[in-house]
Amino acid sequence: MFADLQRDIVVLMASRGIRAFAFSYLGVAFAIYLSQLDYSTVTIVLVISTASACGAVLTFRDVKPPEEEVVRG
Repeated sequence: MFADLQRDIVVLMASRGIRAFAFSYLGVAFAIYLSQLDYSTVTIVLVISTASACGAVLTFRDVKPPEEEVVRG
């Protein structure tokens, strides 16, 4: 039972690492692209910050605390 759990944790952490690398790479590439289009540094920072904040909100919007179970005797 715990061997499967350990494998699941490794898979989950690896997938999160790959996802983080991909988002970081796209953020840098997008910033370079906006720079090539002659956007100001302030505009680029605002766009990247807004995109990151929206991503965080969308990630955590469906997270709900676990409901307490009622134990009936």
